[in-house]
Amino acid sequence: MEFPDSWFLDEVRDGFFVAGMMKRAWAAQLEVLEDIDKVCKKHGILWFADCGTLLGAIRHRGFIPWDDDLDICMKREDYNRFLSVAAAELPEGYFLHNIYTDDGYPELFTRVLNSRQINFSKEFLEKFHGCPYGMGIDVFVLDAIAPSPEEEEAQYELISSVFGIVQAMEEGVADGEVRRQVEALAGLLQVNIDPARPLRRQLLLLAEGLCSMFGESEANELTEMQVFVQDKSYRMPKAYYRETVRLPFETGTVPVPKLYDAVAKYKFGAYMQQVKSGGTHEYPLYKKQEAALRTKRGKNPFIYEISGEDLKLCRQRDRRRQPAVQRRRQYQVVFLVCKASEWGGMESIWRAASRDPDCAAYVVSVPFYYKHPDGSFGEMQEEAGDFPEEVLVADYRGFDLWAHHPDVIYMQHPYDEFHTAYSVHPMFYTDRLREATDCLVYIQPFAADEFTAEDTRAVENIKYCCISPGVVRADRVIVQSEGMRGIWIDLLTEAAGEETRILWEKKIMGMDSSGADKTAECSGKAAELPEAWKPFLVKKDQTIKRVVLFYTGVSSLLGNAEKTLEKIKRALGIFREMREEIALVWFPEAWEAAETGEGQKTAEAYRDLVFWYQESGFGILACPSELPQAAQVLALSPSRMWM
Repeated sequence: MEFPDSWFLDEVRDGFFVAGMMKRAWAAQLEVLEDIDKVCKKHGILWFADCGTLLGAIRHRGFIPWDDDLDICMKREDYNRFLSVAAAELPEGYFLHNIYTDDGYPELFTRVLNSRQINFSKEFLEKFHGCPYGMGIDVFVLDAIAPSPEEEEAQYELISSVFGIVQAMEEGVADGEVRRQVEALAGLLQVNIDPARPLRRQLLLLAEGLCSMFGESEANELTEMQVFVQDKSYRMPKAYYRETVRLPFETGTVPVPKLYDAVAKYKFGAYMQQVKSGGTHEYPLYKKQEAALRTKRGKNPFIYEISGEDLKLCRQRDRRRQPAVQRRRQYQVVFLVCKASEWGGMESIWRAASRDPDCAAYVVSVPFYYKHPDGSFGEMQEEAGDFPEEVLVADYRGFDLWAHHPDVIYMQHPYDEFHTAYSVHPMFYTDRLREATDCLVYIQPFAADEFTAEDTRAVENIKYCCISPGVVRADRVIVQSEGMRGIWIDLLTEAAGEETRILWEKKIMGMDSSGADKTAECSGKAAELPEAWKPFLVKKDQTIKRVVLFYTGVSSLLGNAEKTLEKIKRALGIFREMREEIALVWFPEAWEAAETGEGQKTAEAYRDLVFWYQESGFGILACPSELPQAAQVLALSPSRMWM
């Protein structure tokens, strides 16, 4: 799989800060998923994105920002066929983890993993995009629910009995009582349970047999049995899982149930409503491996640890920072910016400094390198030409920072060598910058949604940025709010010891969101709009029309195609008549699946409708990548609506 270098950078998605290491883990899992997909395509095995992966495909076209793993499911027959070929077909080094391979495995699903250990070999890092940790995919199985109420109850009771014994073993129930229950169950089912072999595994193998008692052809509904024994209402019509369509997912696609809207509504309710809740496993999923790597090597190369020397220098600089008795006639401020896209976080401070007649303000574009999967540097990158025209950017080669020794340096790159995806030029590492000024200030370059210490997933991601060389070595740290200030102080104190709390309290300042620092000034005139959209959006008097964003999903066509197509046609006709007053921006979801029969007819009619709209020329035909432009239009429009 291919990812642009920038894909691995930190990112705020839907208000959630995603750290670069998480991006590496996501990419590694997508590689595993692609290899699973190749095996399934070769053998005609049907699989579906499941759980958070299904929701991510529908709602985010990729990972849910606060999710860290991938889940898929297969119907029992496909699952069994996958298990029969996977070990031989998957790449060398992969292995299956389930009740057939591991006596102590506690689940009835399979985990496909790419490694049994942390692996820093060049080949491994290259294939799995710089992630040395073992990554895997959970493969859940869908079983048929018994066709009659009587058979369903019998199946339910038997499976519940087996799981009840397993739970009793986990809770430490006396061996004698467990043996009595096992003997009674074995007698009822007329099976042999060998006391010389691992009991737990035998029970789970027995449970799997009971789960698959009935075939799909006999049943009307499917379920995941481990959930079903806890909640008998967890069942879905088997028609939900008859066919797939592929939806975009990050840089590729994944198969989802063709009736994914119905499945998502059943599983998640109002699934387009975002709820930042976590899963049931430890987060991030590689957390134990991070600790194991540190134990094995003495340090983790991806994680900065606060040193005693850094703390000593911090205290020394804090003590010596006194108001100057004399100061130069003009004081100097330097703004160091690595990514031009992050300039907005500094712009208001730069404007204020530029207006001050006693201040000489300089902007220097810091060169940086994207990292190869093995951590080595790629070609040097520089974005001096990407700043707004009004910003005069000094060439770092001709600007001797140490000779200038400015009063203040503002910077936004806290990681030095510790980020997994990029590094600024080593001459701009913060241990050197500290020597070039009496006051080094780190400004948080991104704005995420506010969160509390109880939101462990948000905390775990922000920790990479918070506990970094630039934050520790800076004399002042500006974060987006007072609430975030408290979280950063707590994280740094936890890492360095309670006795350091006062140091962080003095160092860290909470301000308004840095992302909100750059305010957009919209006049509501055509000059603010994307050039190609102006004819559709602007009235004759050069003011902006009312705007309607109209989204149509393929899933809505799969349930009642004729009625849905007619509804879309009717809506388009209305907007065509009102085109002088209302601008329509239509986002028709792409129909990518190969269809046959009635599905093919519906797909062709849908594509014909899109083509007619495009040729008619009365509205804007948009795709998901143009959502930023749509957001700009909404901001400019006197009234707006999503449909």
